[in-house]
Amino acid sequence: MGLGLGTTDLSKVYLGSTEISKIYVGSTLIYTSASSEPDVDYSVLGMTSDTNTFSDAGITGGLGGAREINGHTWIIGVTDYKLYDYTATHEDLNSISSNSKSFSLSNTAQDFAFSSDGSKIIYCANGSVFRHRDLGTAWDITTLGSIIDTVTFPGSTTTESRGMVMKPDGTRIFVLDNGTSKIYQYDFTSSNEPTSITYSSIELDISSEGTNNKAIEMSPDGLTLVWADASNDYIYQYNLSSSWDLNSAVYSGSLDINPPVSVPAGIYYNESGSKLILVDGGDEVMDQYSLNN
Repeated sequence: MGLGLGTTDLSKVYLGSTEISKIYVGSTLIYTSASSEPDVDYSVLGMTSDTNTFSDAGITGGLGGAREINGHTWIIGVTDYKLYDYTATHEDLNSISSNSKSFSLSNTAQDFAFSSDGSKIIYCANGSVFRHRDLGTAWDITTLGSIIDTVTFPGSTTTESRGMVMKPDGTRIFVLDNGTSKIYQYDFTSSNEPTSITYSSIELDISSEGTNNKAIEMSPDGLTLVWADASNDYIYQYNLSSSWDLNSAVYSGSLDINPPVSVPAGIYYNESGSKLILVDGGDEVMDQYSLNN
């Protein structure tokens, strides 16, 4: 957790000659020095099943992309293309409870991302475009408005978008494309502004790993990229030497997730980064795993 001086992020703060490891305002931690932050391993290759699952008969026709953000879990239904809102408890998938809120995204929505302030949502639509809607009240999907932008992925790249993940500052997205079996990196020249998207010819060919690419996720530190394939029910992992830089991705390994997952359709880290959740579109359940961190 950094502390800024103007636009400069401070990696160290001193009181006299003593380095300060943490700064609080009241009871709120506002700064943690880089040297005091533990190294966290977000690798999925050695994860173990918690045997915790979640399902909801109210979601029509199976599950798709899902995310845990700001104390909520959001899930797409892959037949009605509605986005459903649940209260999330970070360490226990069994404790998820419905907020009785949903919104029809339509247009074959597959996966989605919120802006960091919860005021916008963008979602890919199993084709060459993605869409953008605004929320009247941050994080409240019942206040979602009509489609504002339908944007074509630039560079004649994505043809069958199945998954997407956005950098927390809203300046970059990675898109998992099933048509080309590639992961593409796109940048937003204006943070969280879909119409400012650009393509800088950075892509990752994953055709040798799988042929039915379904879901993608990035670790909280931007250094572990994972995606799931439904043709062989494997998770694949790439390690990045530079955070959120697809050019720096190196293949790390794979993990067989069947059983229990028969058709992986979504994947996400919980907010604390201690768990990985796999959405099973075949059995219409979500399965929880513990990471070795």
